[in-house]
Amino acid sequence: MALIDDHRAFFLLHALFALADSRVTTISFLFANSFVSVLHYVEDEWFLLVDCIEKGIIPDIETTDDLRGALKVRLLLMISC
Repeated sequence: MALIDDHRAFFLLHALFALADSRVTTISFLFANSFVSVLHYVEDEWFLLVDCIEKGIIPDIETTDDLRGALKVRLLLMISC
């Protein structure tokens, strides 16, 4: 069972953490359509992702309510490095 069932939320959170961590140099995808989906979500939500990184917050997206606290702690740790 996945912690995040929604594809959009899953890809947005992965993109958020990849963009927030300056040490990330490579992102691997098993399927090309997953890569294209992530690019579309990043393009559509660019300002949201940048705002979340600047403020150290997790976006209010569906299916992340239970994980929001743990994700916020992780994001703040990444940004502070």
